[in-house]
Amino acid sequence: MAILDYQLQFSDAQEVTTTAPSINVIDTGITDSNLGGAGNAWVCVTVNTTFTGATSMTVTLQDSADDDTYATLLASEVYLEAALVKGEKLLWVPLPAEHARYLRINYTVDGAHNGGAVDAYITLAPQTK
Repeated sequence: MAILDYQLQFSDAQEVTTTAPSINVIDTGITDSNLGGAGNAWVCVTVNTTFTGATSMTVTLQDSADDDTYATLLASEVYLEAALVKGEKLLWVPLPAEHARYLRINYTVDGAHNGGAVDAYITLAPQTK
């Protein structure tokens, strides 16, 4: 089991029923902080509870200079409902080398989920099993 820093969590069993941002925004504290690039920091988004009821979901990592207007840094594939099962890795990538001060995850849902939750965080050592 990975050890997680609470301040590096975007979502902790966050229920996602419609399109929404992560509950937490990570403030790196530095304009153009650019913490990624060496492959040491990873963005990990995993299904915590199996989803039901919608058509699909896409996960995006977004950044912002002012914590108001966000732009997409990278996006997952479109996951059909049947693939949104507990343990599924939705986004499991190195943190991009260049990014603005604020980071968040956005969950784009096609339809409305009746249930389902995600975990999302930044870690130095992603769990492989």
